[in-house]
Amino acid sequence: MQKLKPFTPFEVFQTLEAVLQPLRKIRNWGALQTRKFGKEVQNRAKNRRPLTTGILLFLTIRFLAGVLTTVSMAGFSPAAHSQESTESRSVQDSRKVALQVSQDLRTQLIREMQLSGPLRSLVACKYTCPEILSMQSRKTGWRVAAVSLKPRNSALGMADAWEQKVIADFDRRVAKGEKGETLEFVEIVSEPQGRYFRYAKAMMVERLCLQCHGSSDQRPDSVKAQLATDYPFDQAVDFRIGQVYGIVSIKRGV
Repeated sequence: MQKLKPFTPFEVFQTLEAVLQPLRKIRNWGALQTRKFGKEVQNRAKNRRPLTTGILLFLTIRFLAGVLTTVSMAGFSPAAHSQESTESRSVQDSRKVALQVSQDLRTQLIREMQLSGPLRSLVACKYTCPEILSMQSRKTGWRVAAVSLKPRNSALGMADAWEQKVIADFDRRVAKGEKGETLEFVEIVSEPQGRYFRYAKAMMVERLCLQCHGSSDQRPDSVKAQLATDYPFDQAVDFRIGQVYGIVSIKRGV
């Protein structure tokens, strides 16, 4: 029997939104009918028109329908709807920051590569890229990092246990044919220090990456020499185009 792929929290959020949208419309309709009932009674009282048995029965049914639909939606609002909206905003905000980080890193590396070649891009990786991540962390108040299973700088880029599982899952999904550029994962986790919202977006290996991260024959001798000096324990090599290099990882308290 084929094993079904479990839903990610992000996919659950999307499904809940699709389910709740028509239910909100029903709730709003019920509230509208309740208001109409009250106005109808007021108008007839003002004009001194009696409520016949038929009209009274119709208005009563409409009123009860409004009450029942409003009560039936009580389980979804306001607390549940508020939590859902908060989680949705967290995903959107995190995705926006991750995209900005990816664009900034890529732009910086391409510029240095075009101006001075791969040696200059190594300098950018060493100094400018950490500053881009640090700036986003200071700006948002979150932990924003770029991590990998094969980091160049283990002090800054080593994935923790949660990140390792996410990257491994991304590797499997890419191997099965999913587009790596669209991969993201969301989860709320409990740790000894508290509960955290965690977000990950895949970083993919492109052609421009190979002069510094490719196989030995793809890396120029000058790059090999510089890597041996700056990163004697470098692991970030022997990648291929289309592989998952790592993730942009965001961690924030909830």
